[in-house]
Amino acid sequence: MKKYSLLFFIVCMINFFNLANQLSKIQITLIDGYKNIPLKNEEITIHISTENNFLSKTIKTDQNGTTSIAIIKEKLTVFSLKDQRENFNLFKGNFNSKKITQLKIYLIPSTNYEDQMLLYEDSIYGKVEEKNFYTDNEINENSEDFKDAEFVGGPMTIQKFIEENLTYPEESIELNEQGKIYISFIVEKDGNISHVKVEKGDFENLGNEAKRVVRAFPNWKPATYKNKQIRYKARLPISFHLE
Repeated sequence: MKKYSLLFFIVCMINFFNLANQLSKIQITLIDGYKNIPLKNEEITIHISTENNFLSKTIKTDQNGTTSIAIIKEKLTVFSLKDQRENFNLFKGNFNSKKITQLKIYLIPSTNYEDQMLLYEDSIYGKVEEKNFYTDNEINENSEDFKDAEFVGGPMTIQKFIEENLTYPEESIELNEQGKIYISFIVEKDGNISHVKVEKGDFENLGNEAKRVVRAFPNWKPATYKNKQIRYKARLPISFHLE
């Protein structure tokens, strides 16, 4: 009897170590795609499927917006994320869990959440109206006293920043979505970026990604008029092209 018990124990240990070798611990960091900050203490539901397995559970991020989950190693792992408060749109993606152990995911805000943020920016900086988005006074843009807002480093630095931070949406790749997205935004008196909107563009996914990148801009050098810092409305085209 002891021999059979020992054999059973050995078989269980072998199976345990085999399973352990098949598991991959994935660290997931969630980023608020609107404000470009980690999502702290956020409850999310994650659905993961591979060729032979399916997992669905609710997990919570820590103070750094990070959480982890153990899954079976597969070349193709398909997953989706949904936050409990429904502030963000459903995220879908796939990765190779045999090679990747860390994921950084930018969640795109839902329309309701984005509207709330715009109202918040209205309360902090003031509303944006075509006739007075510079300041309360009339401004002559052709005057020598007027200076545009500037991205620190100039136009080439903007392009480099976009190229390094732009992530082509997976769904847009599958649908072969390409083109230019025209973004407008306000450079506030303190250099912060606010009121980011799509002025023109054909694809929602590309528009969301363009807004995310613009919101990730570091502070600009604000516009000035007669040596006073003023609000400035900027417009920027962002191109999406598949090779």
